Amino acid sequence: MILLLSNLKNRLLTLDSIIENAEERVSKAPPGKLIESRSHGKVQFYNYDPSKEKSRSYISLKNQNLIGSLAQKDYDKALIIVAKKERKLLTKLTDLYESTIAEDIYNKLAPARKELVTPILLPDDEFVRQWLEEPYEHPGFEDDDPEFFTEKNLRVRSKSEISIANKYDTHGIPMKYEAPLFLEGYGWVNPDFRLLNVRLRKEIIHEHLGKMDDPDYVTKNVAKINWYMRNGWIPGKNLILTMETLKNPFDARIMEDIIEQFLI
Repeated sequence: MILLLSNLKNRLLTLDSIIENAEERVSKAPPGKLIESRSHGKVQFYNYDPSKEKSRSYISLKNQNLIGSLAQKDYDKALIIVAKKERKLLTKLTDLYESTIAEDIYNKLAPARKELVTPILLPDDEFVRQWLEEPYEHPGFEDDDPEFFTEKNLRVRSKSEISIANKYDTHGIPMKYEAPLFLEGYGWVNPDFRLLNVRLRKEIIHEHLGKMDDPDYVTKNVAKINWYMRNGWIPGKNLILTMETLKNPFDARIMEDIIEQFLI
């Protein structure tokens, strides 16, 4: 239900943009309406404008700009009509769903009653809270490890991980740093970031490979990634891989695309 509601709201935003852009194009289009007819097997175009004394005027095929503008105008007008109809329907449907979301039952309980109930369907905020509060043991740092801290004072292992973590925090992505994960056939690993796509209620792993010019490091991590895949963690699906070398440092600008693709 929550996923469907989110999709409906996203579709409404898309329709709003479509309508706004189409109406702007129509307002700037030349007056009239494109009419086409055939004469001796050839298409001829006319501009029908009832505001003029001669309402129908021939358009030379050489005037492709006018022909194209009028054709686009007709398309945009039809698009606006249909998009507004769809928007009206989806608005009613969205209002109906928002009043009948089963997950909201738990939220509406009194605090004392919440403690007595084991919810079957959790609202998003409660689902995220429970996911974040699952206890785990961080592997820790060595005494001589450099100290890198994010804007939220999370200690990480590199400047690149600072950039990554800050981006996730900025977008409100639920995140666990180096929380252990068991890979069948390999053992326990500590992915750099375990993330939650709240909309899909789906966990995503992000491994940042920061020493790809170190042959031993590459060999070790290729083996680990292969085991990730054997356990169902597939790059491009639920496993994010970023990497860098000394000559090719990590470009944090790609994080916006990563977040949009995997986590929103």
